Amino acid sequence: MGGADRLDEHALEELIHRTVVDITRQIAKIDLRLCSQDPDPANELCTLHTTIDGDYHTELVLHADRALLHRLTENMMEAKTTDPEDMEEYSKEFFNVLCGHIVSEIFRRTKLPARFHTPCFAYGDTDEEKAKDKIRIRYASDQAERAELLHDKIAFE
Repeated sequence: MGGADRLDEHALEELIHRTVVDITRQIAKIDLRLCSQDPDPANELCTLHTTIDGDYHTELVLHADRALLHRLTENMMEAKTTDPEDMEEYSKEFFNVLCGHIVSEIFRRTKLPARFHTPCFAYGDTDEEKAKDKIRIRYASDQAERAELLHDKIAFE
């Protein structure tokens, strides 16, 4: 497994957390901080999802307030927009970059290669039954928008 033992569950969670915060700040100019509260069910949620396969397998799911993804889109575009397609495309591009950095950092630490699949976007939440065994990292933005990143424990092959 070439160094995989150096990345325990806590180290993986910290790696993912730092990457989420750093990439969101760099790309979208949005500051996120850890938050213990669930996303507000009254807010419209969007979901981004991908799987990572290779010498390990995991699934990454991002639930975010629609307002957060709308602001992310406008910040990335450096322009105002009301087009839902813009939000979908820019959100997927953001998640694509985020996942690329996560996979790259895991490889840097473990030397285990993997690739992620093209992210999918959906309005609403995903099946809670499928998400119940995932590790959750919850965030609040600098404007009180909420997001959470869910991932599996990494299964090394």
